[in-house]
Amino acid sequence: SDDPDFVDLLIGSYRPDEDGDFRHERGLLTTAMENGWLFVLDEFNNLSGKAQTMLNKILEDSDSNQLTIPETNKVIEPNEDFRFAATANPAEAGYQGREQIDAATGSRFYPVELPPLSEDTERRVVEMETAFSKNDEEVSKMLRDNGGLIPALRELHWQGKMATWISTRDVVQVFR
Repeated sequence: SDDPDFVDLLIGSYRPDEDGDFRHERGLLTTAMENGWLFVLDEFNNLSGKAQTMLNKILEDSDSNQLTIPETNKVIEPNEDFRFAATANPAEAGYQGREQIDAATGSRFYPVELPPLSEDTERRVVEMETAFSKNDEEVSKMLRDNGGLIPALRELHWQGKMATWISTRDVVQVFR
């Protein structure tokens, strides 16, 4: 969101020190920028449009990718090794409450679409995350590519007959 606590977590905030002065405590993003770390922002399109736009300047693919702290106009220059990555669940895949990424922000990313997990990989996830074995008959009924419930529901989604995509996270919740 763009609530002040979230922005403080990313950018930082001013807090009183022991002398009664105010000192800027860096946020997670500013710390990563200054140290040249990889910063991964999960669920980027869960941010409001205002918060997405605030990050546009650091997403520039140029020498001017910097962050300005609004309260002080202090400019944070990123270390040359700094990298920013974001994940997003597409709103059109049935994930509710997601903001559309505007064209200006979207043009700053190199999107990589990840396909759904294979049947075998999804079985292994179920085995790791639940009490079921990947070879359990109940797992087969749900996940087999030919006639399983989950692939059938996903096909309904692709046909436009069901709004919500059934994710691997959803599958794990069912087995739990």
